[in-house]
Amino acid sequence: MLLDICEEMTNVVSEIANSAFTDEYLGYFESLSETEQRSILSDYSRYLESVGLTCSDVNLELFSQDLYPLDATPANLSRLSSSASEDELDAYSDSLVMFIIGPS
Repeated sequence: MLLDICEEMTNVVSEIANSAFTDEYLGYFESLSETEQRSILSDYSRYLESVGLTCSDVNLELFSQDLYPLDATPANLSRLSSSASEDELDAYSDSLVMFIIGPS
């Protein structure tokens, strides 16, 4: 499903896609040291929390350069999009993930 992002979250999604949540360099994220990766993931988690979004530890493991995971929970979906219907929101569970894709 492709979400229509609500106007007040457009800037948040852009900041995530452009890696504005960290001062660390994200190029070749997978080749960074474990310490550098943990620092970036911590920055990402704190940023999500500050804007009212979540990403579980399991979904956080899917983080990579230009691929930013979020929990596909009803709370996150309704926070991000006004186009998701109640039936669609009820169909999602904590085991699903959605991604914000950054520029490549």
